[in-house]
Amino acid sequence: MTTEVPYFTNAENGYVPAKLATRSTSFQPLKLFRFVLNHVIPDTVRFLVQLIPLILSGLIGLVVPSKRKSIHGHTALVTGGANGLGRALCLRLAQEGCHVAVVDIDLAGAQRTVADVRKLGVKSEPFLADIANYEAVERLRLEVESKLGPVDVLVNNAGLLAVLSLSEGKPTDLERIINVNLLSHFWVSYQMF
Repeated sequence: MTTEVPYFTNAENGYVPAKLATRSTSFQPLKLFRFVLNHVIPDTVRFLVQLIPLILSGLIGLVVPSKRKSIHGHTALVTGGANGLGRALCLRLAQEGCHVAVVDIDLAGAQRTVADVRKLGVKSEPFLADIANYEAVERLRLEVESKLGPVDVLVNNAGLLAVLSLSEGKPTDLERIINVNLLSHFWVSYQMF
């Protein structure tokens, strides 16, 4: 009966089963010194040299403040912008000077958000779109570009909450949630950029 040896050891002529490998138990300081001299010291020096620019940029960043990027005059598209967090994001982007495309399936809510955004002195338009539908997202891009110009800032905010558990809901409910909460983000990102 033969038994398989599960472990292998690196010998001078390649990998061999651990039981067949011969190990040198004598300490060889010359080999250790050569290894340190040829591998450890050069690798450590190379690491430290490559680390210097990173350390310097970090120290400079502590002293010199970085310039804040301006999005003033850019066009932002916010999905799910009629209510809640989406509405708050639309208003915040407008405060920064962005023109805002408010996209939602709740057109009345989107129109209310647009009215408040326009009070902040920027252009804004409501858009009714089911972003879970790829063709609707294609049409949305064309409408936004014709009314506000190309999208510079995209906020994929739209989402559905599962009201029922999986055992209580229908398969179409789960498909709708996945289409809005996952696939729509791909569709919108792909179409807008």
